[in-house]
Formats: sequence, C-alpha cells, structure tokens
Amino acid sequence: MAPKLTLYFSIGSCSGAAYMALKVAKIPFTALLMDIPTHKVASTGEDFYQINSKGAVPALKIDNEVLTENVAVLSYIADLAPESKLAPPAGTPLRYRSYEALSEVAVDLHVHGYGPLWYPGTDEDRVKQKAHLNKILKRFDDKLAKSKFLIGDAVSVADFYATVCFAWAPFHGISYDAYPNIVRYQKDFDAVPGVAEAKAEWLSGGPKA
Repeated sequence: MAPKLTLYFSIGSCSGAAYMALKVAKIPFTALLMDIPTHKVASTGEDFYQINSKGAVPALKIDNEVLTENVAVLSYIADLAPESKLAPPAGTPLRYRSYEALSEVAVDLHVHGYGPLWYPGTDEDRVKQKAHLNKILKRFDDKLAKSKFLIGDAVSVADFYATVCFAWAPFHGISYDAYPNIVRYQKDFDAVPGVAEAKAEWLSGGPKA
C-alpha cells in the first residue's frame, strides 16, 4: 500500500525541489503551504513548529512520520518512484555520485553559498560572501561544462535542488553572465517533461481547488 504523503512547503524556498520532484515523478501527495513570516500552515493555522521543530521546509509527512532535509526527502522521493529514474539504481557507482551531488548542492551552494545572503549583514560582509559564492558558482559551471546535468546526461533529484538555488540569483544581485553552463543548464532543466507545470504550481502556492 502506497504511503500517504503530505508536503509542507513555501514559495521560492528550497522546498520547491521536493514539490517539483513529487510532481514529475507522478507521486500523489497533499501540498500544504507554510507561511514563512508566521510559521503557520496557511490553510489550517497550525503551528509549523509542532510539525518540524526546526521550523524549516521541506517537511514530508509519510503516514505518521515526518522526514526533513532535502537530501533525505529527495532521496526518498527517488526511491519511492524508481520508474521515474530521478536517481540511478541503488548500489551502482553513479548512485553514490547522486548523493555526492545532493550534498554539494546542500552544503556548498545552499548553506555556504546563497544561505548567508538571506540574512542582514554589513556591506563588507555581503561583498565577501558574494565573492565566496562566485567561487562556488565557478566550480558548478566547470562541472556543467562536462555534462548536461549534475551527474550525467539524465536529470536527477540533485538537479531539482540545484536549480531552485540558482533561481535565487536575482534576489541578491548575482549575475550568471560569466557562467554560461549554468544558464544552459537551467534551460535544459526547465525543458524536462513536467518541470514547467510543476514549477508554476509550486510558485503559485500549490494546486488550486
């Protein structure tokens, strides 16, 4: 029997990776929008901290268990729908490359790259952080010069996460003019069947009644 899934998400955040992956993999789920300023579930008023004490999305409720953190949530989604091929087969060398890519996105691009730019700091702090982020972007651009997606020519859950992070550039005055492979990569990802529709639904706050 398939598990009952509920995804807690917010618009524009890294939870969009899980939202889009679930939609593209054609996995049924209930989407509940979390209002970031209040940390309440928009449709019910429920205190989100009672669902995830860290207060962060994504949080994926699987029957009566709650799974958090994108690396874990996205890996679970890929395993739940192996026919979607959003991760290489378990036990293969490429599968471990997918974990490597997910970790690089989570730690380098998200937490150490764009993450600090979301929080107020001095102008000097922001200049230093942008310089650090550009080093990370250069590394990703170099990697994407060698393959269509992060772990080869097939899309994987790591790409869902990376492209959400890359989309934060306009909010921080980051240009990808020097990173043509990232620009190409984003276009290739958007062309993956189902992605455009899933992205539009996520950014609109979820399915409409």
